[in-house]
Amino acid sequence: MAAMGADYIGFRGCDLQRSLGVDGFLGKLKLRAYKGAIEAQVPEEQRATVQVQVQVTGRAPQTLSYGGICQELDTFARGSAECPSCPVGGGAPVGCYRYVGYPVDAITEEVAFSFFCGGLDTPDSIADQLYRDIVSQVPLGSGWHTQRPGPLAELPTPFVYTSPGGRRVDSAQLLAAMFITLEHPALVVAYARFFHELLAFVAVERDAIATLEPDGQIRLKVEIARPEDAGPATMRALERAKALYGSRTLRELGDVADLINQTIPYALQGAGYVHVDG
Repeated sequence: MAAMGADYIGFRGCDLQRSLGVDGFLGKLKLRAYKGAIEAQVPEEQRATVQVQVQVTGRAPQTLSYGGICQELDTFARGSAECPSCPVGGGAPVGCYRYVGYPVDAITEEVAFSFFCGGLDTPDSIADQLYRDIVSQVPLGSGWHTQRPGPLAELPTPFVYTSPGGRRVDSAQLLAAMFITLEHPALVVAYARFFHELLAFVAVERDAIATLEPDGQIRLKVEIARPEDAGPATMRALERAKALYGSRTLRELGDVADLINQTIPYALQGAGYVHVDG
């Protein structure tokens, strides 16, 4: 019943994380996802009879009732005494968790690849660094190349680009590199920079074509040279603005960017990293 996606955990070595370990902590989070799925799909008066086949990290598949899941999560859901003051979790109980659902939507793959390619030949840009160390190492024919459209990506085929400097890359390689565990301080810092610059790149395009009003309405900024172009140009701008402002994946990556950024101090002290299970 749980959806497919990538789980992000900002590990800082608190008592709760140390006591459970990576697999135990992730297993509890997956149980929480099952609980949420049951509550979203089954009326309250019927939940007592629900049993689900549960597969969590570090355990063999097992059948659990809704009540059994709730009982196992009771203590975990309250977090630890450190949660209220934890910057990684924002003060929320077990708030050190983010989730990006699959498939990655089309607008995210497009703008992320556009941003990445724009800096590919610029020495020491984040695109240059990640290409050299990670993206270029992703093999062609990975799941991000083949499992589309869906379950990993909406677009039927990845974008492909060769830079003036001769670097060949495709958007499936980039997506594969975006969902990896950040085990070393340098990776945590690099990915914090990558997501910060990507989201700033998206914000510039959003602001150029439209603003989102407090009531949720989109106000377009469209310059029309000829009256006969007004209709088509307005519709193109509206669809683009709706995609940029309405993207689920971009919204979830914004949450991930905050998690990674808050984990930096712990990573630099040798006590933290970002675990990704996706």
